[in-house]
Amino acid sequence: MTFPKFQTIARVWKYSLGSFSDDKTQPYDNCVAIIRSIIFVSYLITNCFIVAGVIRHWDNRKSVPPTVDGSVVGVLYYEGNQGRV
Repeated sequence: MTFPKFQTIARVWKYSLGSFSDDKTQPYDNCVAIIRSIIFVSYLITNCFIVAGVIRHWDNRKSVPPTVDGSVVGVLYYEGNQGRV
């Protein structure tokens, strides 16, 4: 990737994070973009951990009690009640 191409991508990223139209805050635009990027990345990482936890614990309870012969019993099994409905 060439340097002018990187500048264009960085400028688009900066303006996509928020409008920078004030002339008196122009010296701070890059700092604001960096801070907003850090906040965005932290939200993204947090969201990934939340989704991973939901996927990991999806249907975490056993719905069929274990049997010796492998047959399926028609009673739902919840961990808290040891097979009682």
